[in-house]
Amino acid sequence: MAEKKRTGDTKNGIDRKGGRRTFPVGVLYVGFGASAGGLDPLFQIVEQLNPDDPCAYFIVQHQSMDTGQDLLSSLLSKRTDCTVELARDDARIKPGVIYIAPPDKLMSFNDGHLSLEPQETRTMPIDHLFRSLADTAGGHGVVVVLSGSNTDGTLGSRAVKENGGIIIAQDPKTAEHKTMPQSVIDTNLADLVVAPSDIPGHIRDYASTVSQRDEAATDTIAFPQSLRNTLFSLVRDRVGHDFQHYKENTINRRIQRRMDFHKIGRLKDYITLVKTDQNEANELFKDMLISVTNFFRDAVCFEELKQTLIKQYLPRKSSSEFRAWVPGCATGEEAYSLAIILAEAMDETGVHCDVSIYATDVDTEAIARARKGEFPENIEADVSEQRLRRFFTHQKNQYRIKQKIRDMLIFAEQNVRQDPPFYRLDAIICRNLLMYFKPEAQQKVMSHFCYALKRNGLLMLGTSESIGPLADCLHPVEASCRLYMAKRGVDDHERYTDNRTSLRLFSLTGAHTGGYARSRPEESTGESVIRTMERILLNLATPPSLIVNRSGDIHFIHGRTGKLLEPVQGRPDSNVLRMAREGLRMHLSTLISECAHTNQKQTRRNVRVQTNGDETLFDIAIQPVQSDQFEAPTFLISFEESPPPREGEMVIENMQDISEQARNRITALEADMQECRESMRVMTEEYEAANEELKSSNEELQSTNEELKSTVEELETAKEEVQSINEEQSTLNEELQAKNDELQRISNDLDNLLVSTEIATLFLDNDLTIKRYTPAISEVMSLRESDVGRPVTDIAMRLDYTGLAEDASTVLQNLDSLTREVRNESGSWFQMRIRPYKTSDNRIDGVVVTFNDITRLKQSEQVARTAQNLAESIIDIASEPLLVLDEKLVIKTVNRAFLDTFGVTEKKSVGKSILEAAHGRLDLPKLKFALDGLIEEKHVLRDYTLQAEIKPSQTVRLHINAKYVPFSTQEGEARRILLSIASITPLDSECPEPPPEN
Repeated sequence: MAEKKRTGDTKNGIDRKGGRRTFPVGVLYVGFGASAGGLDPLFQIVEQLNPDDPCAYFIVQHQSMDTGQDLLSSLLSKRTDCTVELARDDARIKPGVIYIAPPDKLMSFNDGHLSLEPQETRTMPIDHLFRSLADTAGGHGVVVVLSGSNTDGTLGSRAVKENGGIIIAQDPKTAEHKTMPQSVIDTNLADLVVAPSDIPGHIRDYASTVSQRDEAATDTIAFPQSLRNTLFSLVRDRVGHDFQHYKENTINRRIQRRMDFHKIGRLKDYITLVKTDQNEANELFKDMLISVTNFFRDAVCFEELKQTLIKQYLPRKSSSEFRAWVPGCATGEEAYSLAIILAEAMDETGVHCDVSIYATDVDTEAIARARKGEFPENIEADVSEQRLRRFFTHQKNQYRIKQKIRDMLIFAEQNVRQDPPFYRLDAIICRNLLMYFKPEAQQKVMSHFCYALKRNGLLMLGTSESIGPLADCLHPVEASCRLYMAKRGVDDHERYTDNRTSLRLFSLTGAHTGGYARSRPEESTGESVIRTMERILLNLATPPSLIVNRSGDIHFIHGRTGKLLEPVQGRPDSNVLRMAREGLRMHLSTLISECAHTNQKQTRRNVRVQTNGDETLFDIAIQPVQSDQFEAPTFLISFEESPPPREGEMVIENMQDISEQARNRITALEADMQECRESMRVMTEEYEAANEELKSSNEELQSTNEELKSTVEELETAKEEVQSINEEQSTLNEELQAKNDELQRISNDLDNLLVSTEIATLFLDNDLTIKRYTPAISEVMSLRESDVGRPVTDIAMRLDYTGLAEDASTVLQNLDSLTREVRNESGSWFQMRIRPYKTSDNRIDGVVVTFNDITRLKQSEQVARTAQNLAESIIDIASEPLLVLDEKLVIKTVNRAFLDTFGVTEKKSVGKSILEAAHGRLDLPKLKFALDGLIEEKHVLRDYTLQAEIKPSQTVRLHINAKYVPFSTQEGEARRILLSIASITPLDSECPEPPPEN
């Protein structure tokens, strides 16, 4: 049994030494992420899980880290048939088991076992689990994002999808807190958006599909090329992008993922689905484009780039503009990372440039999200606290890039393989994009990069990418980070291609074996070439010989040729036809033409050559010679003196021995031959002259052709520059249009806000010229649209107030707001407030004057003052002593009856406690107790009696009425007590109480 189990383990496990993931074949890794409100969805899910399904489940629930106590395990174990375990470090993963992450630990995977590590404050535990699941399980991974109030799980879901896994999000309509699932949905990562009760069924279906595929799985996924082409055509027609140039394995994995998702086993059936479902092509397109991107990915490489900018590039930069390109930017994280390190580098070096970073991608939705510059909170795992404070603002569970960084970037839709590149760039950051292209597409894109970079411009690729055969264009700055610097730039007006040259051996064969390397004859007369020719000639034991080209230009002379050639007058000439002695030129011209035409050896015997007044007979042989060192066919000409006549041949030693008739005949023939020779000489000279003219014309045409070629190349370069400029202009136009739309929306919102408030508002610049106003301003000023741009002093005011210009100048000088109450001609009152107008960069650019209608407030104040005066008069003329006390029993108001009764003055009474007033005669514990209770219980005190000495030796009985009264003041609501002494009865005038009855 032990041996069988060990064999099974070997089959299911995949060795990490082989570079492959480790997970049991057919087993699905399912990760759950939940936070606030996630407990009930977990209950609904685990209740339907079957322990016999080939799935292992891993749950991360945000719990308090302070206690470290786990409550989730006991809660879930009561609701499921699966085994529920609290995760332990190095525990072996088993199907059918639910593993719960401890509250204070991060859970991940290591070689088929669980791995736990302490959780830090800023770490996102769900992202940590999902990323590890993506690396471990790949296409055997499923993650489920449930209710939560933050964005933990979004970045991890992106890694899972890039590695071929499935992402399920809880339907936000069913979530108590929808932020977590909504974040995954908004980033287009969710494959399914369903209610919690439906999630187990989808997991079970996907596990069944993966299990069936694994039974017959191979290391690679392959599809028939014809079906792939059909699918590519459908995608190209639907979404406008062609994926023929992507690597087959990459595309096949994406196709297989969509087939698994739809539970389809054959590519043919999936193509049918794409044809019938209008949205499936778009979903496949999104799957093909998904990429793992985050801020400062490979942080060491970005730090190396920053140091290169600081130490090498920025200090030597001659222009004030820095242009960069980030192709394949996805949602913009790497583009913003470049902008951040560039801002830091400029601050450290003191070299400040106008930065334009062109960030492009073929995914329109990704570009739209990148333009917003908004990212989930879990970027805290990749961005330091210092950078978050400096370059981001935190709002509503997300981080927003600050405007000074956003202004550096221009986002646009572009296909890096098809569209023209940007031009004159200081840097290109293209990481983990080329790795998905086929080699020929990689080389094309790389040639675009070399063409677009300035001299010494920087290129950074992904750590698994290389520059291929373009080492002559780039040299490494840091090889481990794939950081390169351009050797040459766009100023050289060159495109770099792979030029392969090889040196072929010089051979004396008549057959044509290949093309000719282009090299001028005068450039091929080095010592090595001479030695090669001498060796060939010596091997053939040649007599006096020449090596010439088709035109007769001499490349090499062997032996003594004085009897055959002589220098020409004038400028030195090395052409054999012009140097040939009389009788030889015509034969050489004919033989060269025949040899070039037939590509075979040609000979002439007994050619008469005039040498210093004598005739010498020569045998001439010409044969073609093949050499890569010359651009045109080459010929070997050899000369041998003709042998003496053989025995039997007729030799006339004395012309006297022949008859007169024969002699006359010979003379006539010689005359005819001489005439023919003269005619041939004239024709040859005319031919040579015509040939020279043709050669001259040909050279002129060649020169013109070269000029035309140069012009065409310049036009091509200019065309590419124009295309690049057009691309940049198009990008800028898109960016400006987006900003204009945003500004229009803001302007509309501002206009509606100002109109809806019905507050008269006037905007003045630093010269007190009218910039803008709201319609309500007509109540205080006579303004029309044509008055914009006029000084405010030219406008007639409808107020009993003429100091607006002076007060506005004072505010501009002191930078303090000013408030006045003014009245218009119709009697309405306004609160005028003048404040400095501050721009976003904290610059003062005029003042804002607001007029708030306070007429009703003034009327209310008047009514209140009248009521107060009436109340004070009533109190003052009342015959009974009256007082108004605050909550601390301090007298606020007294009437004349009180002052007369107790013989005190108002000055000595108001502001003092009732216990201290009237010479302390009312300092009675019973009275204090009654009044304190009145404040606490807020009731009415009626006919409350107590004894007091109002004058020396005069004790009376006081009948007191009191009531708690809420009282409004400028500071807010105050508590007051209205107290009256209804009657004062001397004790000696009261009737004695009757004795009690028995």
